[in-house]
Amino acid sequence: MKIMQIGFIPSNSFNKGWGAVERLIEQYHRIFLAKGIDSFVVAGMVDNIINKVKQKKPDVILCHNDLVFVPLLRAIESSPKLSRVKVYGVSHFPYLKEIVEKVPYEQALSISEHLSRLRAQYGGIKVLRSIVDGLKFDRFTFLCLDSSIDFTKVPSATKNNVIYTQNYLFHDDFLFKSKSSLNRYICVGKIEPRKRQSSLQKVSSIIDFYGPIVDRSFKKNDSYKGEAKNLELAKIYTQYEALVLFSNAELHPLVTIEAMFAGLPLILSKRSSWNYGSDYGVKILSNHNQIKSLDFSGIDRGKIRNAAIQKFSLNLDENQNKLLQLLTETRN
Repeated sequence: MKIMQIGFIPSNSFNKGWGAVERLIEQYHRIFLAKGIDSFVVAGMVDNIINKVKQKKPDVILCHNDLVFVPLLRAIESSPKLSRVKVYGVSHFPYLKEIVEKVPYEQALSISEHLSRLRAQYGGIKVLRSIVDGLKFDRFTFLCLDSSIDFTKVPSATKNNVIYTQNYLFHDDFLFKSKSSLNRYICVGKIEPRKRQSSLQKVSSIIDFYGPIVDRSFKKNDSYKGEAKNLELAKIYTQYEALVLFSNAELHPLVTIEAMFAGLPLILSKRSSWNYGSDYGVKILSNHNQIKSLDFSGIDRGKIRNAAIQKFSLNLDENQNKLLQLLTETRN
C-alpha cells in the first residue's frame, strides 16, 4: 500500500520550526513507514502536488491542505490510472466551527452580502467551499477534528463522507515530573490576536509565554521566554503547573496533547476546549480573569499523563491501528 500526505511546506522542514501541521504529518509518516507502508509527503503549488500524485500513484491520500481538495480531486477523476485512489481531507482551520455554524446554507453558499461580512470577520469561506465541493466526489471523505461541529446541514455531507477523528502524537519525547518546579503557568504557540496572549498578559503575572510574536500589542517583558524548539519544549513543560490556552478558536490543538503528556492540567477557553473531560485535569473558563483564583495543588499529574497516553499516543499499537484503520477501511 502507498499513502501520500499533502502538507503546506516541504518535508525537509520537519521539526525545524513552528509548523504544528508539519509535525503531525511527520509523526504519521513515521507510523506508516514502521508499518511497512510506502509513505510519501508532498507540498508546494497545486500543479506540483498533482504531478507528484500522478508519478507516485498512491492508494490513499491524506490531504492536510484544505484549499487543495477540489483541484486534486478533479485531477484524479480525469486520470484513469488513478481510478482507485481514495482521498481523505482534513482541515486545521481554527475557525471551522464558526464558519459551519454561521453560513446560510439555504443560499447554497452563494457569495452573498452575508458571506462577505463573514469573510471579513473570520476568513475561511474558501475553506468551507473547498470542503463542500470536495464532498460531492464519491472518493472523498472529510475528517473533522471536532465532534461538536454539526455537519448535518452542510450540502453534500453525509454520515459516510464526514468522519469525526482526533490528532495523535508520540508521547515518549515528553518528560514527566509529579510536581512542578515553578509556581507558574505556561502558554505555548504563535503569539497572535486569535490566541489572546496580550490579554492574558494583562490579567495574570504568573504566565510565561513561548512562541514567535506576530501580535504587535504583546509586550516583550520578563514573561516572554522566546521561541523554543519542540524537543526543548518537551523538557520545559514539566517545570510548570498548567498550560493556558485561551484562544478565540481552535480545532484540536497539539499543545494541549503535549502538555498532558508532561502531566500538566489545562486552563482553556470554551473555544479551545475540544472534547476534553475531567480525566485530563481541564478547567474551562468563561473569562480569563478567573485564572487568578485557580488552585492545582491537589492535582494528580500522573493521572493526566496516563489518560492522555491512552487516548492520544502513537506509541500505543491500539492508537496506531485506529489511525491506519481510518485510512484503509473500504468505504461503502
